[in-house]
Amino acid sequence: MPTVITYQELNRQISQAQKLCEQSPVFVTNRNELSYVLMSYQEYLKLSEQKQSIAEALAFPNTQTEIEDIEFERMKIEERNIDIRE
Repeated sequence: MPTVITYQELNRQISQAQKLCEQSPVFVTNRNELSYVLMSYQEYLKLSEQKQSIAEALAFPNTQTEIEDIEFERMKIEERNIDIRE
């Protein structure tokens, strides 16, 4: 299970976040949106040496999941009318 903390928690408890990222990446949210990933330098080096992207490696840590095996839910995107006149 990935560790998720808020940006405010990261600022208040940076040493705890550093310890957590020694075991696995720590996902940081800002205003309820995933914004950052904190990881050890060793983990970064391992990811940067692999042929898969960092995003793929973070999505599927320690597995050999094939992209074709993944089913995605269709997102519903609502249209919005934006008035740019002032």
